[in-house]
Amino acid sequence: EINNRKYLEDILAEIIAGEDINKDNIAFCFLDIDDFKHINDDYGHIVGDKILSMIAGTLKSNLRDADKAFRCGGDEFALILFDIENNKQLNKLLERLKLLVNESFINHNQEKLNVTMSFGATKLRENDTIESLTHRADNNMYESKKKGKNIITVT
Repeated sequence: EINNRKYLEDILAEIIAGEDINKDNIAFCFLDIDDFKHINDDYGHIVGDKILSMIAGTLKSNLRDADKAFRCGGDEFALILFDIENNKQLNKLLERLKLLVNESFINHNQEKLNVTMSFGATKLRENDTIESLTHRADNNMYESKKKGKNIITVT
């Protein structure tokens, strides 16, 4: 099981309001499955659900213990990553997750089905609100889609 959007909002509110949390090393990321509509249209929603479960499992089993993964609805996921000192480290961690997602697949009628994801990430900044943080990550994710998908954009 992966965390849901409500829990994501609760955790983000707690982090942003928290006085005792070191906010310097927290990153937030939106991930969206590329062309997921085609999976549902071509193979049906049951196969789509299996792909979503596969992604959730891949993310959950490959994050560090403190990090958290969330399903936001549709084909969108989010990550809260801790102990991220800089964008280079963030990129490296996301690159590893991206490769793991790319290599994950389900078998469907003797066919290996896999997907790619577009990533948009950002580090938490001093005066961030939930809205400013998620907006920046969302914009970065759409930037990744515009650049051709299966791309990580970090600002």
